[in-house]
Amino acid sequence: MVQPENLVAGDQTQCCNKTSFDPKKYLCIMGVLVPKNQPSDDCVCGKTTFNAETQICCNGVPQPLVDGEFCSCCGSKSYSVRKQICCDNSVKDKVDPEDDCCCGNLTINKKKHICCNGKPQDGKDKTSCCGDISFNSASHVCCFGQIRPKANPSHNWCCGDSTYNTANEICCNGMTAQPASGSLDNTRCCGKVSYDSSKKMCCDLMITDKRNKDDDCCCGGTTINSKTEVCCQGLYLQPKVGGENTQCCLKLSYNPDTHLCCNGKVVTKASKSDDCCCGNTTLNSKTQVCCSGVVQPSFTSGFVSCCGYQSYNLSSQICCQGGVRNKSASRR
Repeated sequence: MVQPENLVAGDQTQCCNKTSFDPKKYLCIMGVLVPKNQPSDDCVCGKTTFNAETQICCNGVPQPLVDGEFCSCCGSKSYSVRKQICCDNSVKDKVDPEDDCCCGNLTINKKKHICCNGKPQDGKDKTSCCGDISFNSASHVCCFGQIRPKANPSHNWCCGDSTYNTANEICCNGMTAQPASGSLDNTRCCGKVSYDSSKKMCCDLMITDKRNKDDDCCCGGTTINSKTEVCCQGLYLQPKVGGENTQCCLKLSYNPDTHLCCNGKVVTKASKSDDCCCGNTTLNSKTQVCCSGVVQPSFTSGFVSCCGYQSYNLSSQICCQGGVRNKSASRR
């Protein structure tokens, strides 16, 4: 609060609360003295004062009162509403006195024009934009930036070289098709033909009846449920015996945790840790070796090889005519 020591202005002295002041130098606003910016100021604007007869307060900033009663604020600037338009806190001169809207760096009359991507376009009978160009949405439709005449007044989108109504038709590879089930909810496309996806599937561009309603994949000439079944070699339906880890061994499915695929046959693992096939059985390649279809032990040191059906250590043994012999110490 201002507390001047001597504000007596003779007969012009006024009171502000319990303080006298010179009205040529101060304004009393709600019991608080505010220094005038100019002697003629009669209102407060933000942190300063202004003359309401010659100025207007715009966002706390005094601005010149242009065009009298037709003056308004555009952000923190004043402008003439008869000659200008305020667009996003920026003042633009009207191209035409009847303009009432901004369009890019220009102004337009919304009754006569339409703004398309910041470019004024003819608005007579043209109620929509297609990119930078206006068009009559009653007789035409805009698809991917191109304007096409409607084949039917109800059409709202394009399909191939024609148009269609997305509410009651489907576009399949450039050809319009009717809902396969009386509703578009389950209607899908298979090539250029529509089908009911709740009862059928599209397999290699052929519409196939579902075996079961939950089927979601094709397998040869039939369908499968991928949650419980697997398709081997793209033709043979098999159960998921190993859950998501199920694999195929030619035509058959198997569980890799308990079985191995050996030369096209599913073989039960001799041990859970087995990872290789050996004849009609399996082995663990970390501790065993396969010699002519017979599982043999490996060795922790040295190199291992086979001598017929028997494994041996190359470091300390030798294979002689199908038999394993220990190496003799060298003679002096």
